[in-house]
Amino acid sequence: MSPNEKTASARILSDVIKADSIIEKSEMMKLGELRKKFDIRSEHLQKGQGMTFSEALSVLRGMDKENVDEFLADLYDLSISDGSCCPKEAQLILAIKYCFEDGLRDHSRVFSCNSKDFNITSDQYVVYVESDEDTDKNKEIRRNLAIIVNSLKVIGFDFIYIPKLVDEFKAMSPEYVKDVIHYMAPQLDRDTKVNDIYNRMCNLTTYEFCQKVLCEENKVDAIRDTEPALLVSVGNSIVPYVDSSGGCHSYMEFLKINIKDDVVSEIVTLCDIYRDLVDDRIVMPLRPRKDRFKYFGFYKALLDFLVSGENEAEGKVQIDMKNRVVSIQNRPGISLHLSKDKLALFFLLIHENLFSDGLSYKKDGTGRCIIADKLRKSTKEILKKSGASDRSDTKLEAFFGNLPVTLSKLKNELCSERRLPELLSFIPKKTKKRGEDGNDEICYRVRINPDMIMVKYEIGQYAPVEEIAVKDE
Repeated sequence: MSPNEKTASARILSDVIKADSIIEKSEMMKLGELRKKFDIRSEHLQKGQGMTFSEALSVLRGMDKENVDEFLADLYDLSISDGSCCPKEAQLILAIKYCFEDGLRDHSRVFSCNSKDFNITSDQYVVYVESDEDTDKNKEIRRNLAIIVNSLKVIGFDFIYIPKLVDEFKAMSPEYVKDVIHYMAPQLDRDTKVNDIYNRMCNLTTYEFCQKVLCEENKVDAIRDTEPALLVSVGNSIVPYVDSSGGCHSYMEFLKINIKDDVVSEIVTLCDIYRDLVDDRIVMPLRPRKDRFKYFGFYKALLDFLVSGENEAEGKVQIDMKNRVVSIQNRPGISLHLSKDKLALFFLLIHENLFSDGLSYKKDGTGRCIIADKLRKSTKEILKKSGASDRSDTKLEAFFGNLPVTLSKLKNELCSERRLPELLSFIPKKTKKRGEDGNDEICYRVRINPDMIMVKYEIGQYAPVEEIAVKDE
């Protein structure tokens, strides 16, 4: 092993030992054997403290199959050295197997999220996530929901499926749910705001939950542009002395499994691997009871998100084209200043996603952008309104030729102002395919609610984006 691999191994061995919060003498003896076997010294243990579990896995991901098999066997021996592999130890080994083993590693990864940002606390759960609604996957989950829920419940995991949560809300007495909401947020008007929250609860989508609750509220950026996937809780990492205060930072660890074929097959594989690790831990499914409003875990995060959105006046995105400033309504003193090209591209993305099928163009064999006439017209008008003095064809060609670079810089800008998390939802998703003419077709799409966009071209009032759209002649 290289020095970095020894450090990463030290971190993982330490996490497995501390998973159940009890350090047995037998575990320390086994650790001594493994330290000698892998030549892990005190400096490796010390440096390993500065890594998260996911960072350690990324270092070890390049190990060959023989070393992987041996390392997994040693980890399992370590986990049962105190007599049994407990659920928390099994969660860690499960994640390691998915990151290392053939047939699993090609569609999975482990990532960390700072616990201070992530306020959904629960030990064992699997969440279905997606960036765009996948009709086939959702139909499959609906058809097999009881099988999925019970399969995971038997091994001690809850299955979080947002449409099911919505169904639970709908099945409750509306007045009862509104009473609970008003109890949690008594400052809200019972007849208007509470009713609005109830309606949102009954119409929430998986996309909105992933984008608003997980990505924006809880900073889980790793699922921002995800294909249908299962998000599995793994545990947490404590990293001490990472700042000048000398304090510790805690990170939630997640295993993300992209769904290759069908959802049920992925669930069965997950359950089989976990059951092999802890086959004596059986948790029988509980019969659900109607009219029990759960205020914990994902249920709490969902209600807190909906209520907090009503506590503050709705934050519409305001785009000041003249001064090149992006801000959020009712968030005084906080704004994002953009260059002319970045502001023009920001508004162009919004414009083309609202009034077309996304920002699309082709690339020829030399990599040059081929732009449709309609997009040229829109861009020329938007460059004019963003204050660009030169709106010639040469400027237009330079703008499109530099589009990927400008877009990359724009993404960094949108992520830079942490006090405006709403802007993260404007980071576009890129799709690419080969057109019939042999050229690459590229499209950037963003899900946008037009009611939440206000634009001002000159000194005066902000206007809804529909009113200042570039019109076709």
